Formats: sequence, structure tokens, C-alpha cells
Amino acid sequence: MRLLAAALLLVALSLPLAACGEGREDNAVEAMERNVFELGGLRYRVAMFRQLNPRIPPDRALYDGPLEGGVGLFAAFLIACNESDEPRPPTAAVQLEDSFGEVYPQVAVLADNPLLYSPEPIQPDRCLPVEDGTADRSLPGAAVLFKVPFDALSNRPFVLEFRGSEDDEAAVQRVQVDL
Repeated sequence: MRLLAAALLLVALSLPLAACGEGREDNAVEAMERNVFELGGLRYRVAMFRQLNPRIPPDRALYDGPLEGGVGLFAAFLIACNESDEPRPPTAAVQLEDSFGEVYPQVAVLADNPLLYSPEPIQPDRCLPVEDGTADRSLPGAAVLFKVPFDALSNRPFVLEFRGSEDDEAAVQRVQVDL
């Protein structure tokens, strides 16, 4: 009788926990910074995630604009490779999210900067950044920029979310990054 009562108590306590996940979107992280993942027929790697200092020349080449007080500029340096037989565009939908679900979209920047990530089609057997290009020689990858309030930096871990093309909107890859 005592065993039956213990089993019923265990079931009763586990029912509310089992219902917690119902109706929620799966926010699992598929990869960590520096791991390779696939999306839309391309292989991606977040080579590095770090805060930028636009006052120094190397970082000023990525962003030369004003920053409001209390906000930091961060860059995800990405590598995307096409190992298929046809050109493929990398995803344009990359956003940063903190552990509380606050989303930080990409910072709008000048499109002609060769150091920045661009969703232009990648030719077969090629990567972004272009081999021997400016970004390839000077950075760990093509940069995607985000503005994050300094008071949100304690909301770790941060996750980069990559969404597939319009043809495959269900495709999502989430990569945990370190500050």
C-alpha cells in the first residue's frame, strides 16, 4: 500500500511538469560557437563572437557610426561554405537572442563593405568570406553586427539564430555564443 501511495504521489507531481512544454516552440541550441552546422545546403561556422571597439581602426572598418550611451556593438564572424554543385545564397535572417528571449536584430550597415556578411549567392566549392579577400585575410570570418544594451549582457547565454530561406522557413539553427 505504501508503494502504491508513493507511485501515485510521483505521478501527481510529474503531471504539471509534463504540461510545461506544451505549446512552446522548441528553443534548443543545435551548436556552440566554432561548431559546424548545415542550413539550406550550406555549411556554417561561427568562428568568433566579440564586442567591437569602433574607436580603433580594425573595428572602425566594420562600423563607423555613432553609438548611443549604454549600448555595445558586437560582431559574429561567420564562415559559410557551399560544397554543392550549384550556387546557393546564405541566409539573410540572422539574429541575436538573450536567455530571456529578447531579440537583437542585425545592425543595418553599408552593403558595399567587403568585411561584412552578405547574403549574395556562394559559388560551388567556395566560401564566404571569399578566399584571399579582405575579410579572409584580416578577420576570422564575415562580420554580422548587433547592438546590445550593456545591462543585457548578464542575460547569458546568447544565441545566434539562423533561419532558412523562404522556401524552407521551418529550417532554423541556433548557435550558442560566448562573450
